[in-house]
Amino acid sequence: MKTDQVIYEFLSTGPEAFRVLTAGLALVGDYAFGSLTFKAMERRIDAVFEPQGHGGPVYLVEFQAQPAAHVWYNLLTKMGL
Repeated sequence: MKTDQVIYEFLSTGPEAFRVLTAGLALVGDYAFGSLTFKAMERRIDAVFEPQGHGGPVYLVEFQAQPAAHVWYNLLTKMGL
């Protein structure tokens, strides 16, 4: 199984998975988990948590698992786009 599939499977188990991966950030209320692609920018968001039935924030999640010295540059560049 590919790493990204494992992460998606883990996140789809519920809000506790999101809390674990974000070092304690809790989702308040109901949220739907998914993945989005922004076609105009040709960028895929690894995970999105959208509020369901309330005005809470939308959380976009980008996963990085690269054993490279330039990983922070890559992450910050993608976040900036």
